[in-house]
Amino acid sequence: MTSLYPAETNSGAVTVWIPLTTTFTPSPSCTSQFRLDGPSLVAFDPGYGLDINPAAACAPPAVTTWWEQGRLGAGNAQAHTAASLGPMTCPDEWTTVDSSVKDRSSTLEMCCPSGYTLANGIQGSVVGDCESAVSSGQVLTFASTPSDQSAAWTVTKTTLANRSIVGAIAVVGWNIAAATPTAKASRSSALSSSPTSTSPLTAATSSSSRGSVPTASAGLSTGAAVGVGLGVALGFIGIAALLVALWLVRRRKRREAAVEAAAAAAGNNNTDNPNPPYPPVEHAPKPFQAHELPPSDITPELDAHDAVRPPPVELDGS
Repeated sequence: MTSLYPAETNSGAVTVWIPLTTTFTPSPSCTSQFRLDGPSLVAFDPGYGLDINPAAACAPPAVTTWWEQGRLGAGNAQAHTAASLGPMTCPDEWTTVDSSVKDRSSTLEMCCPSGYTLANGIQGSVVGDCESAVSSGQVLTFASTPSDQSAAWTVTKTTLANRSIVGAIAVVGWNIAAATPTAKASRSSALSSSPTSTSPLTAATSSSSRGSVPTASAGLSTGAAVGVGLGVALGFIGIAALLVALWLVRRRKRREAAVEAAAAAAGNNNTDNPNPPYPPVEHAPKPFQAHELPPSDITPELDAHDAVRPPPVELDGS
């Protein structure tokens, strides 16, 4: 069996691809061969051919290998090589009940046997169970083991007293047109979990498809992310600097316009009054100079002989 997709390593876990490209036709008896898994009856179980009847061919060999590899790595997903189906073609008379396009080249698909439909599905994710209704009075053959002896299988027939539901193992795989390494690494992480049985009614119905399958996306490298972040930061700084420069230019123009308006108003006032008042100028005081009067202005002193003095008068003693 030659793989069409190269093996991938993601976070130390290796994923190999198992191609399912040839249409497989199950044996007609597979529709009535069930394995009891807890309270559930499960048909088209690869484990039936591995543990109960090796001659039973109810699943393609690629699905059996994928199933067995998942059981080997159950509980220790990081220490074993995980297996995923891809490319994948649904077995004969099986139908694609759900699909999800992960990127432009990768599609995850889920196939159920004829007569089974998708139950417990989630929109946008390839998860759920393949279920089919069985009528009361129908005879079913199933294999089971005691709880303390997992290898002691016994085959029993039972007649259903009431209407019930049985499950089937879904086949889930990838079809990749032109996968990129980054996208495949993401799918490797998504598909590294092993198939398990968890549904209370159908147990292993879609063991490989249960659990969310992360969307495969080609993320940016660290260098590219740093470059994008730096470019956005520089672009933001450049825009901010341009806005500041425009604001400064506009502010300067407004100032210049205000100055011109003030000058124009002053010019109009000067036209109406050609001799505008100027502030008084204080002159320095002149120093005082003393002048001598002319001789003609001097009054002459009276002569003593020209003065007429009155005679003394004795005062009356009374």
